[in-house]
Amino acid sequence: MSRDRNGHNATNQEKVISEHRGKSEWGSSMGFSTMKDYDLKVMSQDLEYLHEEWRDEIDDASLRRNSLVLRRLLVEQDLTKAWRKVGFEDEPKIKAPTIEEHLKTCPLQDVLFATAGGASYRGTQIATLFMPRGAANPEETRRRSALGPFVFKLHGFKEFIESPCMIVKGTAVSRKDLIEYVANKLGGAHTDQRRGAAKPLDVIFTCLDEISQTTQVAGKNAIYYELLSIGQNMIRSDDINRLIQRLGELLGDNAQSTDTRHDCAIQQKEFTRPLNHHLLGIERFAVGLLCCKKCFPMEGGSGSRA
Repeated sequence: MSRDRNGHNATNQEKVISEHRGKSEWGSSMGFSTMKDYDLKVMSQDLEYLHEEWRDEIDDASLRRNSLVLRRLLVEQDLTKAWRKVGFEDEPKIKAPTIEEHLKTCPLQDVLFATAGGASYRGTQIATLFMPRGAANPEETRRRSALGPFVFKLHGFKEFIESPCMIVKGTAVSRKDLIEYVANKLGGAHTDQRRGAAKPLDVIFTCLDEISQTTQVAGKNAIYYELLSIGQNMIRSDDINRLIQRLGELLGDNAQSTDTRHDCAIQQKEFTRPLNHHLLGIERFAVGLLCCKKCFPMEGGSGSRA
């Protein structure tokens, strides 16, 4: 175990902070002693940006442009790099809805459409939306009902980005896939309409093309609703709040944890609302949450917008 200048045992956090401050004493013209310091500053700014901007009224164009931030944090794994740089071990954990439990009640190939979701958008939160092909038998209905309207899971970082967040006609789409689709195909970084049937990822992108053109969740394009869900679920998680706080300590910002967890004193109420799903040609209903204005600000007060 390492020891501090007085000969006492130093924790990982104390060691990282001590190293950072020692290097910063001589500084540089940029105000950062090393590129490591600059990387941490960028990470702190990006997380703060997501917390401040990815809120209740964000539009699709802003999400598309900001998809590069999620690509860097999650797909390129800058989030886990920063996690380890500041002295944390293992990987951060992220709490988010999962559709994997529903897959235990229905084979993947029999799922017409599903989305994990969980974002708050204009006062509505929809999660674990699951639509199998055809009518379910009584046993399947019983098993799905037993799961309840929301199934949340604490994911490890790798599991979070690789687990399915959407299913389209029997094709599973991971969070990593969806972020790359928006960033690399819809114009986050550049637009690209080329698709090749021989490439597995292009098969997924073709499925997402159809959903992008036909399906809305909570009154929002289903692709962008899921992208918003990925970002909000990440920024609300306890481990990410710990990272934000540690970055503030290291960078001398005196930043406190940006706690985005739902801490509403008003009891959450379940409700149903129409789901526009032209892919099915019919109107379906999804379960959501009715929350207060303090938790999910929206003009005109709390509640759902029909």
